[in-house]
Amino acid sequence: MSRSTKPPITIQVVDDDKEIVESIRDFLSRKGYSVHTAHTAHEGLEQIDRFSVQISLIDYKLPDMTGIDMLKAVKEMAPATLIILISGYASIDATAKAINQGAYDYLAKPFRFDELETVLFRATERIAQTERLRRIRTRNLVLAASLPIWVWLGYLLATYFFR
Repeated sequence: MSRSTKPPITIQVVDDDKEIVESIRDFLSRKGYSVHTAHTAHEGLEQIDRFSVQISLIDYKLPDMTGIDMLKAVKEMAPATLIILISGYASIDATAKAINQGAYDYLAKPFRFDELETVLFRATERIAQTERLRRIRTRNLVLAASLPIWVWLGYLLATYFFR
């Protein structure tokens, strides 16, 4: 992943298992991501306030609230943040509930790093696509705002040359 002109994607890992957090943090750091870690939902929510987290990996079962509850809180605080729930208790119902509540994806523990990398690649592509659309919309708004000026100038020129 080349990130020569853009700052790295900021990823948050929230899991009460310190070994999992450390291994994911080390892996993501080696891949060039900016990584913040938390062991509770409240700690993770404070980070959402402090950092511009673009992707949040949230464990489904945290000591102070469920991953679904944290997902809802993150979506209220930072709607653009993509959330990937991770859980050792994966089921079809849990996955469906997570996606219905706004999760970008769901990974069952234990997962391989190549699975995580695939999900993160898709998520970063989504972020890049969203940013491109935002730039296009901004450009189109500027063009639309300047259209009356061009119409007015056209009218003046036509009036001057074709009177």
